[in-house]
Amino acid sequence: MPELNDFKDTIKVLGNDEDSLLQGYLNVAEANVQNAVGSNVPSFFERDEIRDTYNICVYSLAGAFYTYRIALSDTPTYDVSLTYKSLIGFMRSKYDVLESEQNEDDDNG
Repeated sequence: MPELNDFKDTIKVLGNDEDSLLQGYLNVAEANVQNAVGSNVPSFFERDEIRDTYNICVYSLAGAFYTYRIALSDTPTYDVSLTYKSLIGFMRSKYDVLESEQNEDDDNG
């Protein structure tokens, strides 16, 4: 699961002055990713084949929050990164397969 120190390494932040801000970005990014993918498959984000993708996706979104944290009306807006969208799509496809299998198991018994 995403860790603050790993995130700080990813975005090259030294020191602890912004730890609470960065942790908040991580928390919001995690909730956003989980909401975008789904929450009906237990431990989905902890699966070996998903864990790294999930972490990178969360770091990507949280990094965008951090990079573009000052939004003014006369400032250009930035779309969410292609990395984030691509990873959400990948995880969503894996999630759909697992959810379908889980539903079939529930129906069979």
